[in-house]
Amino acid sequence: MLTAAHRTLYQQVMDLTAAGRSSQDIATIVTSSASQVFDLLEPALANYAVNAFEGKVEHDLDDVRCALDVAEHVPLIVFDARKTGSVRDALLAVLERALARAEAG
Repeated sequence: MLTAAHRTLYQQVMDLTAAGRSSQDIATIVTSSASQVFDLLEPALANYAVNAFEGKVEHDLDDVRCALDVAEHVPLIVFDARKTGSVRDALLAVLERALARAEAG
């Protein structure tokens, strides 16, 4: 589910960039879309997220990276999936990375 949300939002960034929209416009539009997506997904996130309950990560991030076969260049974002604000911030971090990559070409 999160991968589909990421792909959809990333595609929106790419489409808006190709259409010549400004970075500020893209950020505003995609932030609104991300909020809507996570309002819908938030109830199910606990089933798909590695959570940081009370600010504690249960597993070492290097172990998580290895277990999920995540490449070193891919950032891992720690967040508490029970807290809407934390989830929103994590998605915004992903979107900022996608926007930076889209602008870099």
